[in-house]
Parts: sequence; C-alpha cells; structure tokens
Amino acid sequence: MSLSVSSGKEPSPRADAPPADSYLIPAVPVTMFGILAGMSTTTIKVDSVTRDRLAHLARARGMTMGALLSDVAERLETEQRWSDIEAAYARMQREDPEGWAEYLDELAEWELSTASTDTAAAQEWPEYNNQ
Repeated sequence: MSLSVSSGKEPSPRADAPPADSYLIPAVPVTMFGILAGMSTTTIKVDSVTRDRLAHLARARGMTMGALLSDVAERLETEQRWSDIEAAYARMQREDPEGWAEYLDELAEWELSTASTDTAAAQEWPEYNNQ
C-alpha cells in the first residue's frame, strides 16, 4: 500500500481530497512502512552498541531509527540555537556594556507596559509574575 501527498502543483488523484492549495508539504509518497519513498538516504557508521541503543529507543517509541535521529537532530539544533543566543548575550555584556544596559532597560519597559494588559495570563501563570 502506498499513499501520496500532493504539493498542489498537480491535480489530486482522489476525488474526495481537499483543494490542492490546502496542502503545505511537498508531494512525497509514503509507504506503509513509514519510509518516505523518493527521499534520498545515506548510511552513517556507529558502533553496534550505539545502533542497538537507537534501535531500542525507536522501537519503544514506535518509530524508525531514521525518525528518531531526525527528532534528536531537531532537538540538538534547538539546543544549539539557544546556546548561540546565550553566547551572544554574554558577548554583548562583555563587549558592549552600554548596549547591554540599554537592552535591559528596554526589556524592563516592555515588561512594565505589557504586564498590566493581560491579567488573565497573570492569574493563569502566577509563577511568572514579578514580585
């Protein structure tokens, strides 16, 4: 069994399919095994212990090792993005103390101007209220 998702560039093969412009992902056939057909693949070398650990985690989560690695890569990218942001803040504090002070003043102004406008949020998340 094979499914396909349309990019909206070609007519949908199914009569009951939503309009082509409602699709946001490119046309990529998906097999019943969860592997995207037509997607290029590669091999990476890992030791057998690591492979077995990845296989165990993937099996426990009901996903392929490729999907697991994709999730892990996404998490690591997010972690790296935040690390880069924190490094930029530290660099600004070190190299441009006046700019850092201006940033903190602007941030404080922003918090004061927005804190009083959303009392529902303040009640919903009291742990984030300034005391």
